[in-house]
Amino acid sequence: MNRLNLNRYALSVCVTATLLSGCGTSQVSSPSAPAAGTNSGMIRIVPASGGGFAGGYSGTDTWTCHRKGGSFTASGKGTVSFLGRSNESVRLTSHTHLGGCANWQGLATLKSLRNPRNYINIQVLPTGDLGYLCQFGASYQVTGGGGKFAHATGGGRWTCTLNGYGTHHYSDRWAGKLKF
Repeated sequence: MNRLNLNRYALSVCVTATLLSGCGTSQVSSPSAPAAGTNSGMIRIVPASGGGFAGGYSGTDTWTCHRKGGSFTASGKGTVSFLGRSNESVRLTSHTHLGGCANWQGLATLKSLRNPRNYINIQVLPTGDLGYLCQFGASYQVTGGGGKFAHATGGGRWTCTLNGYGTHHYSDRWAGKLKF
């Protein structure tokens, strides 16, 4: 073969290989498969949109309990499923009950550091008396968010460890399910 024919032959082999590379891929059936009479060779694959949700944060907290009720605020950094490295902001309030603060409840926001438009809003459900304990937990519900989490739902358990009364350091864990 001369040089010109060899180049044409190599080019045709590359074009043929490229065209055939799409033929060997497997096709996945989907509930959203096209109707009869449409191009059924192209099926849209919907990416996973949720699953197990877990992670933790640490930072600074302020915790008070007095006659008119109590407040707990926390701000920290950590890593959680679907957001990766992120910031956390938690604000809880309580009512006074038998000399202590009870029925703690409030809101938390977990916001991605890489893409701040992606965040998750969480409602921390009422919990019991914290008293002077340094560890507590509560159930939570996801109430939406921003970016790809605008319609997020889910829930689980939140646990928090405090290192004293007043302004100190804390660490916490989120565990549950998230759908978005």
